[in-house]
Amino acid sequence: MKTTATIPASSVDKATCIYIAGRGHSGSTLLTLLLARHPEIAAVGELANLSLQCYRDEERTKWVGRCGCGKRPFNCEVWGEILGRVREVFGVDMQKNPFSWRVSDVGLEEEYRSLAPRKIPLIWARNRFWRLLRSVHYSQSNFIRSISRWYCPQASWVRNRSFIIKEFAAKQNVHAVVDASKDALGMCDMYYYSPLSVKILFITRDCRGSVWSMAKLAKSEKERAEMVLRGINTWVSVNRHIMDYLKSIPSTDWLHIQYEELCHNPLQVMENIFDFLGFANPPEILSNTDIQEHTIAGNKIRLSGKIMAIKEDTSWSENLTENELQIVKKHAGDFAATLKYNL
Repeated sequence: MKTTATIPASSVDKATCIYIAGRGHSGSTLLTLLLARHPEIAAVGELANLSLQCYRDEERTKWVGRCGCGKRPFNCEVWGEILGRVREVFGVDMQKNPFSWRVSDVGLEEEYRSLAPRKIPLIWARNRFWRLLRSVHYSQSNFIRSISRWYCPQASWVRNRSFIIKEFAAKQNVHAVVDASKDALGMCDMYYYSPLSVKILFITRDCRGSVWSMAKLAKSEKERAEMVLRGINTWVSVNRHIMDYLKSIPSTDWLHIQYEELCHNPLQVMENIFDFLGFANPPEILSNTDIQEHTIAGNKIRLSGKIMAIKEDTSWSENLTENELQIVKKHAGDFAATLKYNL
């Protein structure tokens, strides 16, 4: 059952949240760009990272949090006004206290990543606890879900996240906003707790391409072998969790998209997507300039000003060895078949 969170009446009219779910490096950036070319849709980036992007600066972190326009969120003409609305409605200054008003569970553990258990053990442990509790909460057992309602921090996160989406839609003068956060639990948070209409686009990429995106970063043969196995396990784990959660969501509210098909037949795939979303298909969806000026986080290409080519990355086919391909098939082949991939 969908439980809605209350948003202040002073906010704007209804908007649709288009939530992109999937593993990283699966084509979500390309999909976001194509969606944002529609005159009634705007891309917000990876909204789950809002607090972290507000926190990141030249002194405290490796990366500086910037809007797609290149400015810090507080100096951006769009985000500056939206964060001003947060201060006005909720009494929170996110420039001074970025993590005091959350839209997700993403915090400093995302900044430190593998070093988080050692650098910030308490924050990391709290984040793990939140995720474990929510994974139980969103299991298919109604009984388990009912007994976990005593602690649901996601309800307030979703209230805040929905507020941001509505304000962003009003500022951009659109009817729908794309949130490419990709996280499976964030997907469930929004679907079950947001008062907004939520449509889910589940994008997948051939496991071999996903594995190569990790293996190519290895600096030794040993590290490469570890990266291959890690890439396989991550691909299976992330996509399986999303599929498990989608079993409880009506098929009218989610759509599976293959990155490869999007590249091979973009016009037909986008037509299907817009039909699913209830929007008319723009006649020149593939010829328009990329528009993602005010995305808050995501792929660094959003800061480059370049137009992204619609071309499948097949470099895995030239770089993965025959032995590595057999390992991928052995460990991921059966599950890949459920997503219509023949390894």
